[in-house]
Amino acid sequence: MLIIATHLSSGRLRFLANQKFIGAVTVVGVVIALLAYIGDEQGRREPGPVTPAPGPTATASPATASPAASSKAGGSRLFALSPRPVDDRTVEVAVTPPENLAPDRVYWFFVEVDWGDGNTDYYPREKLTGKADTLTVTIPPDAPLDAKRAGRVYSLTAAQSAEADVRLERQQTTRQDDFFPDVVGTVASGSVKLPFGT
Repeated sequence: MLIIATHLSSGRLRFLANQKFIGAVTVVGVVIALLAYIGDEQGRREPGPVTPAPGPTATASPATASPAASSKAGGSRLFALSPRPVDDRTVEVAVTPPENLAPDRVYWFFVEVDWGDGNTDYYPREKLTGKADTLTVTIPPDAPLDAKRAGRVYSLTAAQSAEADVRLERQQTTRQDDFFPDVVGTVASGSVKLPFGT
């Protein structure tokens, strides 16, 4: 750097030959290298926090878990779900709640339908009682069997639960505006594939 500065005809860059400037640049370089080293060492000793897989969104297909993996959720704060096919359009789902449910929340079983085009619909199917139960989940005779369907429990507020009641009633009457286009509430179980058409 000193050689370059002494051969420049312009006086504008003479500060490059100044010993104070060279010392300051050296100190800054050492500090940056030290901070990078400390960050690398911390990254090796402390792996980042493990975050749960995100819940489904309107543009992402829901993650599925095997019934065995989902059944382990019973010991946690999540519901355990275990599906079993009955016929092409009927699946039974054993639901086991966790020990401590939030008293100010309402728990619903949803069917998530992934249409394969980046669009997922969320159908509220049954309000849960907080006790172990087996749900009978059906799909309409005209519903395509090739859509990916998953089951999941969501924890809803009272207002969200009231809206879910309205959509559930529409599923049985008008079949119009009978689902949520986006995730509603908070995930309260793992996602399990619903084996329709098998």
